[in-house]
Amino acid sequence: MLVIRNKKPYVFEAVGPVKYTPLKQWIAHGEKGKYVVRRVEGGLSVEQQQKLAQTAKRYLGKPYDFSFSWSDDRQYCSEVVWKVYQNALGMRVGEQQKLKEFDLSNPLVQAKLKERYGKNIPLEETHNIYIVSHGWHTGIVVPAAIVNRVLPQLDARFAQPKWYEIGWGDKGFYQAQEITSRLTLQAMFWSTGAVMHVVAFSAPPERYFPGSEVKPLTINNGQLATLMLFIGRSFSRSEAGNVIPLKKAFMVTASFMPPMVAMGF
Repeated sequence: MLVIRNKKPYVFEAVGPVKYTPLKQWIAHGEKGKYVVRRVEGGLSVEQQQKLAQTAKRYLGKPYDFSFSWSDDRQYCSEVVWKVYQNALGMRVGEQQKLKEFDLSNPLVQAKLKERYGKNIPLEETHNIYIVSHGWHTGIVVPAAIVNRVLPQLDARFAQPKWYEIGWGDKGFYQAQEITSRLTLQAMFWSTGAVMHVVAFSAPPERYFPGSEVKPLTINNGQLATLMLFIGRSFSRSEAGNVIPLKKAFMVTASFMPPMVAMGF
């Protein structure tokens, strides 16, 4: 959304935290400096412009919604513009089509998402994650602060950890007090269903999992966005958009949630 602040042009956008980006900087993000401006038919009065500016302030600083959940706590690019016009002026800028309702699992769609994120978000910034192999299970370790943007319920459930290990696996196998050969075979051939497994901790991953193989992996912003999109969409949610927890867990620092998609072995 193009706005004038202190007699200078800015773009109000969500490409991370919602912010005002100088117009020249925004244009530089596009391909070959090209851009398109769509104007409201008939223009806007001074009063309408003031209402838009006041409403936009509500969303400043909101984190990017990698799960596209249409939540006021987090915003994605087209969502924040749609909401500002709707809430300020009762004006619908196009028909409402929530991205979360689309199937994003198609490999072609995934490739386009990667392409888009890579072009529009600076790739200089990198993030360290870890792959942890326990022999019978492999998990992904991601900074808690990043995961909490996608799954804020975890932030409320755990006491400010630095890391989350996230895994996918058999329901019976994951929640068992003791791992047996019978459970292993059952998980492989007669699964009782899948769960998402989350372990919260603050020690360095190599120290927290001393008996496991821990491999560091450096990814850029585009890769992180795709990973967070996948993780966010892997959890089952209530109609209100909240993650649905399971009651049983074998560790104080662990939590179990049903996945949105079925898992196979």
